[in-house]
Amino acid sequence: MTDVVEMPDLSVPRLNECPDWLYLLREFDLLYRQGTAGGSKLIASHRLRVRKARMEQGI
Repeated sequence: MTDVVEMPDLSVPRLNECPDWLYLLREFDLLYRQGTAGGSKLIASHRLRVRKARMEQGI
């Protein structure tokens, strides 16, 4: 008995070749704005400044 292995169609882009950058940026933005600072006062103060600046800009 011989198993036949089909080769993938290389003309069709694969998922990892076409990332959804807008989705990725939205997720990163959401995590950055609402996530924890991880216990670092330096990071927490930076994130606070970023959040305030974004609020002032209406973003």
